[in-house]
Amino acid sequence: MTLKFDLSSLARKKVTANNYEAATYENPNKDVEYKGTIKKDFPIHVQGHLRNANNNDEESLYGSALDSYVKVEKVGDKYKYTLRFKKGLADVGGEFYPFELHKVAYQGKDIPLTTLASNGNTSVKEGSITTDKLLEKIQLDGTAPYPNGALMSHFVTLKLYYETATAYKERPVKLEDVVAPAKPKPVNPAPTTPKEEPKPATPTAADHNVDADKVPNTFPTTVKAELNGRTTGTASIYEKCIC
Repeated sequence: MTLKFDLSSLARKKVTANNYEAATYENPNKDVEYKGTIKKDFPIHVQGHLRNANNNDEESLYGSALDSYVKVEKVGDKYKYTLRFKKGLADVGGEFYPFELHKVAYQGKDIPLTTLASNGNTSVKEGSITTDKLLEKIQLDGTAPYPNGALMSHFVTLKLYYETATAYKERPVKLEDVVAPAKPKPVNPAPTTPKEEPKPATPTAADHNVDADKVPNTFPTTVKAELNGRTTGTASIYEKCIC
C-alpha cells in the first residue's frame, strides 16, 4: 500500500487582508474564575486586554479595539462587565489596517452594542456581559470587516487584571481616529565608484651586472649589499649569504 500526502496547503505565503482566513474551529479555551480577593467595593474599574485565544501570552489581532478600562459590578448574585470598543489598528502580515468590531459574541450569542459617540469616521461602542461567577478570563468571538469587505471572525480571550482595581468613576467618551502608518518608500542606494589603488612607482635605477674580476671564486659566500630606494639613495646596508 502506498500513502500519498498533499502538502501544498502548508506552503507559506505573505498574509494580507485580501487572503487572510480566520480559524473556524471551536475555541479550545474556557472561562476562568477569579480566585483572588477584591480590595475595592463594587463597582470597580480594572485593566482588561484582548489576548490571542490559542496563546494568551500574545495580544489578539483585535487587541487595539478594546478600551483597556473595564467596568465590573455586582448585580444581585451575578457579575456584570461593561466593555467599550473603539477603532483599532490590525497588523496582518506586517501591513496595518484600521478596523472597527462589527459584533462581539459570548457563548454563541451576540452582545448588544450601543454607539456612544460617532463622527462618521470612527465611533465608540459599549456592551455588557453577565456571568454567575467573577471571571478573570472570558472567551469571546469578535467579528470585523476587512478592507476587502469580508467579515472575519476571531476567538479572543478577555483577560482582566483585578490587581489594578480602582473605584469606578464615570469617564467621558473620547473619539480617536486611527490612521495606518505610511509604507516606507524603497531606498535605492546611490552607485559608488570603486576606489582606485595607486600604481606602484616604476624603478628609475637599472639593474647592474657585476664586474668579472669581482665575482667570488667559491660559493656559498658572504657579500655586503645595499638596499637602494627606487628613486632615492641608499636605505641600509646588510650582509647577505649567496648560496
